[in-house]
Amino acid sequence: MCAGDVEREDLKEEARKILSAAVRTGERFGADHDRGWWLDLARSLEAAGCLMRGEGRTAGYWLSARGRLLLQGKENFLGTKSSGRSAPKQ
Repeated sequence: MCAGDVEREDLKEEARKILSAAVRTGERFGADHDRGWWLDLARSLEAAGCLMRGEGRTAGYWLSARGRLLLQGKENFLGTKSSGRSAPKQ
């Protein structure tokens, strides 16, 4: 593996959990795992176009069409492994 390569892992289930939490809480939600890990995942979902950030400092996320497909299990999501962070439980 080259220094520039990033190891990727299937985070579909974890991604579905965070998307589901957004929907169940009226698309305003908090996180329960290690805060940094979930924030990294949320940023990755935002970068992938699955989560969209609302306007304003206290605004939550809302799901895009791709995010809804992922939540339904019809879309895949490969996230990057974060060095120094706890890995999600499989």
